Amino acid sequence: VAVSITVDRKLTGQPQVGFAQLGLTFEDARRARVLSGLAVSRLGPRTAMALGLSESGKTLERRLAGHSADAFLVARDPMTRTGFQGDSAGAVGARRMFGRTGVTVTAERGEVFRPGFDRSIVQPRYAIASLGFDRRFGPARLSLGASRLQEESTLIGARFSPTLAVGGATSWFADAGASFDLGRGWDARAAYRRGRTSAAAGGGLAQGGRLATDAWSLDLGRTDAFRPGDRLALRLMQPLRVRSGGLGLRVPVSYSYETLSAGYEDRFFNLAPTGREIDLEAAYGFDLLHGAGHLSANAFARRQPGNVAAMDSDLGAAIRLTLGF
Repeated sequence: VAVSITVDRKLTGQPQVGFAQLGLTFEDARRARVLSGLAVSRLGPRTAMALGLSESGKTLERRLAGHSADAFLVARDPMTRTGFQGDSAGAVGARRMFGRTGVTVTAERGEVFRPGFDRSIVQPRYAIASLGFDRRFGPARLSLGASRLQEESTLIGARFSPTLAVGGATSWFADAGASFDLGRGWDARAAYRRGRTSAAAGGGLAQGGRLATDAWSLDLGRTDAFRPGDRLALRLMQPLRVRSGGLGLRVPVSYSYETLSAGYEDRFFNLAPTGREIDLEAAYGFDLLHGAGHLSANAFARRQPGNVAAMDSDLGAAIRLTLGF
């Protein structure tokens, strides 16, 4: 059994005692707030299960399948994203090997995170169920998967005016991925996601709608690039984006003074953006002496962030130092 827990501990007002602050006293443990947690257990030679707190079902799927941790900070794996960030989420997953084929089932429930809103108000909820297959063919590993996303009162995480009254949505996603061992420490990976979303009418102007979405990523990496045990990786990706589609609206277009009533017609409200976000990120990391920790550096560039054509490119970098204990 492997268990990992992330807690939020406030250091404000604490004495400056160096690395001793990294520990949790009994009183600290009582006050600490759990941010996320993960538990993975192998039930037998071919079966494993995982439980997650504030972890996505796709994260559990990657852990169960034995995939290495993602080294990217901004260009996150698009297969783990559904267009919005989940909050207060819980997930469960199970994996079973049938010969050389692995079957993974996950389920996730939570709330749609909306920064800036009053957290005391009940947030719209969502649920995701996924089924995935993967198999290795020599140096290549292929995977296929399908997911169903059910939203309570949002449309791919977006909330509309009560005038439109979108009554939730159901999305189906199909995923395909392939990874290759190119030899001499080199490896490559490609992934593609395609989605179809149906919006339900909620009693306002919206009469329903349909959206087509997609996302993709291309990875190239090398182990032992400059020194033994280091890792250099590069990712080019497009996060989930609406390709086409929108809402069907029933809107007033005229008014009769004879009957004192409005005339209505159907109109199409396009929700496909003109911009297209493209993310490029490079990551490099290596272990410190005698396994004392890990040092990594990331640099990224985002074109048209948020799929907004008028947005300037976003550039950034980060350095992370992880100490072992």
